[in-house]
Amino acid sequence: IQTHPVVTVTGPEGIGKTQLALATAWFLDLRHPQRDSVRVCLLGGVLDRVLHDTTASCSPLDQVWARHVAGIASALGTTLLPELWPSVIILDGCDVLHTHCVLREYVQDFVWGLLGRQPLLRVVLTVRTPLMWTHGGGCTMPLGPLAMTDAAKLLQKSLNRPFTAADYQALELAIPPATSMSSDAMATWVQTSRVVQATRGIPSQVLALVDRLKFHESTQTTHP
Repeated sequence: IQTHPVVTVTGPEGIGKTQLALATAWFLDLRHPQRDSVRVCLLGGVLDRVLHDTTASCSPLDQVWARHVAGIASALGTTLLPELWPSVIILDGCDVLHTHCVLREYVQDFVWGLLGRQPLLRVVLTVRTPLMWTHGGGCTMPLGPLAMTDAAKLLQKSLNRPFTAADYQALELAIPPATSMSSDAMATWVQTSRVVQATRGIPSQVLALVDRLKFHESTQTTHP
């Protein structure tokens, strides 16, 4: 993001595109001399509303887009003088642009129009697969699944407590023979679990598994 004005973060559903974009924005905001220099737009919801309003009102798409893009610009702070703009803009959930080429052109013109007025601006988009931009796509950053050992480490960290006998049963995993194991050794043991393997290293699936283990723990506590 320091060297490319437009960065498109790609990857399957649940891989952590939005979380990475927000974490990056937070990090950059902390380093920026003027705080509150990042704006986030949940663009997917806006684009769905554009298509809905176009169908419901029978209005031309360009007119409906013009109304919505004015609201986007106001929310992002780009109706102000360029020197007062945020330094980073995140446009989250751009998948609909794959199936609607006209909207893709509208969004592209909007983004590159902003960059034309403020070359120091950085724009981050999140989408499952790379978008085809006629103006040049900037940089694409693909996110892949975690290695299974890393998925097991995420499971341990998010669970934030030692594994119990009930956890091992839920994971369909034998209790390790060693009474004390390092976090790396435990991750190596846990990653062999069929249940952990079923997450395919997708962070959201790993976190869903954490929720299942915690829920199971709470029910065991409530109903011994």
